[in-house]
Amino acid sequence: MVNGGFELPSFAPIPNYHQIAQATVPGWHTTASDGLIEIWNNGFGGFASYEGTQHAEINATQMGTLYQDVPGIPAGVLVGFQFAHRGRYPVADVMQFTLTDLGPDNLPGGGDDTVLYTQTVSDSNSAWKFYTGTGIVTLGHTVRFTFASVSSGGGVPAGGNFIDAADFGFGVGGGGGGGGAPTSVPTLSEWGMILLSTLLAFGAFLGLRRRRH
Repeated sequence: MVNGGFELPSFAPIPNYHQIAQATVPGWHTTASDGLIEIWNNGFGGFASYEGTQHAEINATQMGTLYQDVPGIPAGVLVGFQFAHRGRYPVADVMQFTLTDLGPDNLPGGGDDTVLYTQTVSDSNSAWKFYTGTGIVTLGHTVRFTFASVSSGGGVPAGGNFIDAADFGFGVGGGGGGGGAPTSVPTLSEWGMILLSTLLAFGAFLGLRRRRH
């Protein structure tokens, strides 16, 4: 996963918010009709980022969804996820998190998508809550990682649902908190090297056993 903490693009460390074109935010896309993603600096509005110096608000100028597509994971791999969520208002913001296999065409829709995992979370502005999960089995296609705003506790479509510290892939989701380096997802070629190394090590082990007997 790319830019899970919304640290890019990097803004001056002055408490403020920034509504910017999705093309300028590495890895992320939005369903908002104006294509804007909202980034908050650490401390703006009294909200510290969960980790790093920036976090995102799903609702920029309207209710929307932030998503990222993660390709290159072979079928049958156990993967996990993590993210931090916080409401903007005393009344809880509600957000739906979903992992979807996009099917052989690696595109949404078309009847071949499979929901691998979904969870609805509800949090007020009192504190960040960190969510993790493991044991999700991939199907071998691009996986869409989605944060969909369900409701804003303030009743304002242009505000609500803070997100930070998102990650997804092999070795992710073991619990704990933010602050660690993102875990990269092995590519198909890297999985091939891992398998080859395992086979070579097993062959060497068998050879050693034969010599001892």
